[in-house]
Amino acid sequence: MPDSSDLRLLASAGTACLAQADALQQTLVRVHSAAAPSTAPASADERALLTMVRSQTRHKIWGDCALGLLNMGVHVADHVRALGQLLAHVREQGAPVYAHATLARGAVESVAWLWWLLADGEQFEARFGRGIAFLIEDAGLAAKAADQVPGAAYLLPPGAQEQARQLALLARLDDARIERVMDRPGTRVKMVRVVRSGAGYSTSVKVSTLIPQAFPSMPALYDLLSGVAHARQWGLIDPVSVSGGRVASWRADPVAVSNSALICLQAAQRAGRLFAGYRGHPQDLAVQQMQQRHDSLDRQMVRFGRSAGYLDHIRPVDGLLTNR
Repeated sequence: MPDSSDLRLLASAGTACLAQADALQQTLVRVHSAAAPSTAPASADERALLTMVRSQTRHKIWGDCALGLLNMGVHVADHVRALGQLLAHVREQGAPVYAHATLARGAVESVAWLWWLLADGEQFEARFGRGIAFLIEDAGLAAKAADQVPGAAYLLPPGAQEQARQLALLARLDDARIERVMDRPGTRVKMVRVVRSGAGYSTSVKVSTLIPQAFPSMPALYDLLSGVAHARQWGLIDPVSVSGGRVASWRADPVAVSNSALICLQAAQRAGRLFAGYRGHPQDLAVQQMQQRHDSLDRQMVRFGRSAGYLDHIRPVDGLLTNR
């Protein structure tokens, strides 16, 4: 069981995560329920769609892309809420030893995809091209996974169904005159173009390359979280202690757990900011309050770290344990 000062920090982190998840969910509902102002990027994208060839078909494809973005927003909120729920019972059940990093990693990955797909500050062509490339790669991965699932007495093997969905997507893209560029063997779509002679958008973008760009002040973020989530020995070694060479014990690290909470708070805030900005509300009050919630836990962690001697030789980093 953590010490009393540890418990206070972890309880605060849990409360902040629950509130942040609620704020993100409410922000998603609010900014998408209201009509976007004419100056919003979302409105500009609608106007751009109207000028494109096969506008109606492309509009439906863009709707699929937009639904995927909302799925990612909910994915962020869900992981942040899950960490809050874990920490809500820390006094009775103890703190998670490793699971906190896996939850933070899930939230961070979705935010990185959102950052890339919403392409803040770029033209609609970039959002549309990236969204379609993501749909193609996603459909291919779904078909590949389904092919490995055998049938059962009560369930047909799903491979044929997923392959049909993949082919239907490609047919819709052909109908919308979306150009597909194949790889050298001709078996896989490697790139798409939504404008004739325009830029090509790769279907092979990896989230591991996006996270350092989406979180530039924390370049090792993905590797550190993945070391725990993928059960690498170097990621699991810190919480364990061995006495007498025979007896091992594990204890949750309050700083590591709170770091994951702080990362989750930032991920939720960034997701809310991306959606609010895209829908024409860059100064959304709830998003500002989400940033304040992150900053508050950040300051509490700094006070805790100093009082416990953790920060004596650690230089604060922008966005994480900042000196404020």
